[in-house]
Amino acid sequence: MVLVNLAPGNHTIEWSLSDYETITATINVGVTGIVSCISVIGGFCDDLISIVGNTVTGLLKQIVTSTFDSWIESKGGIDAIEGNLLVMGEFIDGYFGITDIGFIPTLLNMGTFIDYYFGVG
Repeated sequence: MVLVNLAPGNHTIEWSLSDYETITATINVGVTGIVSCISVIGGFCDDLISIVGNTVTGLLKQIVTSTFDSWIESKGGIDAIEGNLLVMGEFIDGYFGITDIGFIPTLLNMGTFIDYYFGVG
């Protein structure tokens, strides 16, 4: 748990964790100490932010990769694939069914991935 003392007014808070969607919320700390959620980028206060007293909690949602393109994006995009041997190993393990990477890669996906790996894509 991280404790932060905030002055009255609006504040932007960000929660992030590898393999989870980032939450960026704007909250308001009232002069009477009441904390309220103003907005959340990519979501809604009631779904992602819980406020009990003065404790603000963000609910991180795991990134679901169900397609080749979403898996590539979850790794940092095409530029992050080039020369990345660890990601190459993960993709190959997914291709051969050794590891569940969220989708079943096709031979076309493998060819595209190899192009990205060598910087051709």
